[in-house]
Order: sequence, then C-alpha cells, then structure tokens
Amino acid sequence: MKTERYSYIDLVRAVSIIGVMIIHTLSFHLSSPIALLFWNFLQFVVAAFVFCSGYVHAHYFDRLVSLKSVFKWYKKRTIRMLLPFYIYFIVHFLLFLIFPSVFTHFGMHPSVSFVIGSLLLYGGINTNWLPLLFLEMTLLTPILFFLYRRRAMKWYIGLASIFLIIHTIFLFPYSMYKLLMWIPWSLIFIVGLFSFVFKNTSYKKLFIFLSILSGILFLLLFPLWPHLSRSVNFSDNKYPPNLYYLSFALSGTGVLFLFSIKIVSFIPQWLYMYVSQKSYSLFFIHFIFLDLIMTLQQKYSLLTIPVELVLVIGSSIVMSLLLDKIMQILRYSSSAYTTSRVE
Repeated sequence: MKTERYSYIDLVRAVSIIGVMIIHTLSFHLSSPIALLFWNFLQFVVAAFVFCSGYVHAHYFDRLVSLKSVFKWYKKRTIRMLLPFYIYFIVHFLLFLIFPSVFTHFGMHPSVSFVIGSLLLYGGINTNWLPLLFLEMTLLTPILFFLYRRRAMKWYIGLASIFLIIHTIFLFPYSMYKLLMWIPWSLIFIVGLFSFVFKNTSYKKLFIFLSILSGILFLLLFPLWPHLSRSVNFSDNKYPPNLYYLSFALSGTGVLFLFSIKIVSFIPQWLYMYVSQKSYSLFFIHFIFLDLIMTLQQKYSLLTIPVELVLVIGSSIVMSLLLDKIMQILRYSSSAYTTSRVE
C-alpha cells in the first residue's frame, strides 16, 4: 500500500533540501556578511526536513497496530535509511583514497576506526547524523502512536520539553549530541507526526498557534542571547537543538508549511516533485560535488557564490537523474534476461 502524497508537503521537502544544499555551500563563505546572513537564517530548513519526515510517518498510524507490522516496518525503514548513506559513504571514501588532494573536506580519514564509526553512525563522518536521527525517529514512531492511543502523549512531550529547557540552560557537551539529539528533535517530528488530524480545523489552528508562539519566543530570546554569552548563530545551537534554535526553526517551518499550502496549486509539480522524492539521496549526493567544487574553488578561485550554488545543486540533481536512468536500464535488462530464460 502506497503512502498518500500531499503536494504541499512535497513542496516543503523540496524547498528544505535545496535550502540544506545552500547552507552547506555558504558555510565555506562565512567571511561574506551576505553569505553569513543567508547561511544563518536558512538553518530552519533542517527542522522543516524533520517535520516532513514526521508528516509522512503519520500515515502509518492505522497500520502499525501489531508487533508483526511494527517489526516489518522497522526492517523496511532501516534499509531505506541506511542503504543510501552506505552507498554514499563508500563512494566518497573511495574518491578520497584515490584523489586525496581533490576530496579534502568532511573530515575523511584513512583509518579502520573512522570507517567503523561512520558505518555504525556513532562517529566518523559527520554526515551520518541524519540517517541516525531518522532511524531514531523510526524507532520512536510506533511508541508515540501507542502513547497517543493511550492518551499519554502529554507525558512524553512534557519530559522532552523539560530536557529541552535543561539543555538550553546548561548546554550538554557537543560530544554527546548524537546520543541526545533525538529528544529535542522529536518535538519538531511530533508536530508533523500528528498531522493526520490536519483536516480537522482545530489542528490547523493549533499549528498556527504553535508557530506564532514559537516566533514570539524566538523574538524574546534573540536579543537576550548575546547577553548570556551565547552565539546567535543557529548552527551553534543545533547540536543538539536548544530552545533558541527550536523556537526559530518551528516558526520558520510553520511559515513555510502554511505558505506552501497557499501557493502549491500555482506551481507546476515537475518543479519540485522529483527533488522531493529524491530529497534523502540528494542530501548525500550533494556532499560529493560540494567537496569537489570547493576544493577546485579554493585552488583556482574561478567561481562566484551563485555559480557554486548552481553547480552543487544542479550537479546533484543531474547525478540523481543519471543514477535513476542506470537503475532503470539495469532493471529492464534483468527483466529481459529473466524472460528469455523462461522462454
């Protein structure tokens, strides 16, 4: 059974992954005030990406009702989350070994411990934080559904909120972020996860209320943050996310989500549907091109920032299309071979 698609969620997810590629590219140009401004205030798209994941998971609410269905779903989702990352890591790591002077970013290291840490998601390359988070949200989803059915969701939200407040005040060490990040991120995930009641007007009003409340909270925290000797850069408040980042991220996600609902009918689907469907794989593909383009730029300084953005985003999408075509040819060849053997 296929998950029902909602065009406005596809639009949000497409904008989110494009935004992720933009902030990663701009992170190499933070000496530019304009690049720094866009890099900082686009950070909410990461939360929007997590929100969309929750929105998609919401449509399994009526299916994850038995242990058999839950474990079957765990298996399917685990493969879907890990396989693209493993393919990406193997390709990027091999390119680093073969062309070490070209693929120089993202902390690649030719050691067994680096490879093991990367593949098991506890260390190694930093890009493995997203598959780890999505695996954590996968494990959490049936539990949240169970709590919702037992009318006990308020206890989870309350405990997660208490953790968020404690983390905001005391700040856990960066080294612990992969261990603890799922707790605050789950609050954004839950907003999307329980969107299966979105058609109910009360949920829409609640969503708007949460977005406005988050925006007000952020506006209160923003001028206060420097006086507490805290960085106003959202990236410095994201590992794991604290109240400063989440208040900004939820308000930004709310604006993007509600705006997408209003405008999606005026935008041709081909402009965003493919990017949305391939958003998870594009997250990994773009790191390879970003690594290559930034190395060449640092050596030869031939490109402007807009050109870099076009190259990173465009190359990633073209590579995704090419890989799809190759897989289509392989499936056709396999099918033709099987048919000829039967005949």
